[in-house]
Order: sequence, then C-alpha cells, then structure tokens
Amino acid sequence: MKTKRIAALAVLALALTACGAKPSQEPVSSAMPPAASQGPAVSQEPQQPSVADGTWELIEADYQRPTREDLLDTIEIPDYNGMDESAFYDRAYELGFHSEVGPYPIWAEGMRLSNIGRYVVYDSNKDCLDPPNYTGRSIFLLDVATGEEKVLLSGADGHSYACMNWLDEEHLLCFDEERNYYLCNVDSGAIQLDHPFESRWGPVGFRYSTFVEQVDQELRMIHIERDGTGAVTELARAPFDGEQVKTCAISDDGRYVCYILQKDVMSFDRYVVLWDTATGEMTEIEPPQMAVGEDNMGAIRVEPWYSYAFAVEFSVNDAPDVNGHNELWTYTCDALDIHGTVNYGTGK
Repeated sequence: MKTKRIAALAVLALALTACGAKPSQEPVSSAMPPAASQGPAVSQEPQQPSVADGTWELIEADYQRPTREDLLDTIEIPDYNGMDESAFYDRAYELGFHSEVGPYPIWAEGMRLSNIGRYVVYDSNKDCLDPPNYTGRSIFLLDVATGEEKVLLSGADGHSYACMNWLDEEHLLCFDEERNYYLCNVDSGAIQLDHPFESRWGPVGFRYSTFVEQVDQELRMIHIERDGTGAVTELARAPFDGEQVKTCAISDDGRYVCYILQKDVMSFDRYVVLWDTATGEMTEIEPPQMAVGEDNMGAIRVEPWYSYAFAVEFSVNDAPDVNGHNELWTYTCDALDIHGTVNYGTGK
C-alpha cells in the first residue's frame, strides 16, 4: 500500500512539474484572503454555474485510499501508569469492557500527525478505567521525538473527545460528543470555544485554521485564531444551487474551494464545483472520461494535494449496480490562480 501511494505521488509530482507547478510549501503568512478584505460576502440568489475549461489527469486507475494502520505500525505508544497495551486490554475486560457490545476498550485510535510531524494525537480511554467514566474517551498527545505523552482532554470527566484537525504545529481543534469545540495547545492545554460553526454538524471541509461549512443553502468560510482566544472570523459566504455539499477542499491561498455537490439527495448524481470566494462565482467542472465505466461514476472526495491542483476521487462502476473501483484524478485550470500568493491560517 505504501509503495502504491508513493508511486501515485511521484506521478502527480511529475505531472505538475511538467506544467511548471511546484509542491506546496508550508505557508508562513496569516494574511486574510481577498474575500475577507471588505467583510463577509453578502448573500445573494444562487447563480447558474459557469463551466470550467481546465485539465483532468488520471493519477491512479485503481485507487485505494491509505489507511491509518500504517501509522499505527510505525509509532510506538508508551506504557501508561505501568500498563502496556496487553495489560490495558486485560484490565479493561476485567472491568466489563467488551469489544463488540461496549463499552469499548481503546488503546490508540484516530492517530493524526501534526503538520511537520513532531507530534501525534490519538484517542484512548486508558485513563478512563475507573467507574463511572466507562464511556469517556480522551485525547493523548505524543511527542514523537522524545516519546513523552500527555493528556490534552481527559474523558475521565465523562465526555468523549476527538480531534478534528491540526491548525498548525502547536494547535488543534477538538470536539466532544455534544459538539462542544476546544482549541488545544500542545503546551498549555485546552480552552472551550464559543460554537464556531453555524451548522449543527460542523464543517464539510478544512485546511489548517480555515473551515467551510454548509448552512442551509449557503457555504460559509471561517478562520479560527490560534492566539489563545479562538476568535472566529467569517471570510466568505455564498449561496449554492443544490441540496447537499458532500465534501470540499480549500486551496493553499484560501481563495478557491472545490466541492462535491449533490443537487438532489434522492439521486446519486454528484457535481464537482469550484467556488471563488473573492468573487462568489461558482464554476461547474465537467468530470473527466473515466478509464472504465465512465457512464456510471460519482465523485466521492476532493482534497488539494498541490497548490496548483485539486485531487478528486471518483467511484466507478463498469455497469449500473455493479461494484467497481476508484480512480484518482487531478484538476488544474490555468485561468484560475489556484496557487496564489496570499496565504492565511496555514502557518505558525
């Protein structure tokens, strides 16, 4: 799996280099994008999307997304209060934990590396073995270099915490089962935020400190400060013509959002749309011709790999109602300054 992933990245790098592109570097500026310079965009009626004339390139014809098991295999989780992993599970089962019906013993799950890779956070309830906190789940922080770990948010208070994403190398956004949000610092712990999102279920996509959420028939982009206040700034807002945004990704400079739109929740048809947050323009991207089964495909995920391109994953069937395979494509458009020069919310 790792070899396959590395090969795909190598092909992508060569393809983008041939177009004069360079891999994204970790931005260092926190300037606001053009859309925020004059305040949030005023809501208007959804416009008919224009059609982009960019270029699709097939990166992998039988794509399988990497799993987190690879990460678990390479990072050693230290003992906790004298318990190694085996002793933890023995103790949990003695207390009535059950791997099928719950409560579930969790040694280390949902691991997320920080941007540079010094830290990793993961979910565990190894500090929640004492009653009545069996349902608690904590967030542990491991310093990969030193092997030292600490608890950022402890489920011993009865809550179940999870990490949403790293904002930079020192801050991360976390939430609990009641959708309370917390700004965590690797050195100084966590503070609870006023709810940063207007939608109940949070964002449909994020990139570092920048988030996009669907609020009814609008898309809203916000930025969360990492200065200890957790202040929220609305950067852009625009209506869209459809029912549900399934997933989205944000360009490095924050100006463009590429998202997958399901116009009718009763239909599997999905559309790839590019939102210019500075102008509010929505551009519908014609899908590529699939390597196999191009008449029976659907976009399922989008993420920016490089500053010049968005990568879109398609699920493809050889015939209707027949299990198929996934294909990974990149989309570039020279007319759109996706790489940009303004970076915000992505550096320290």
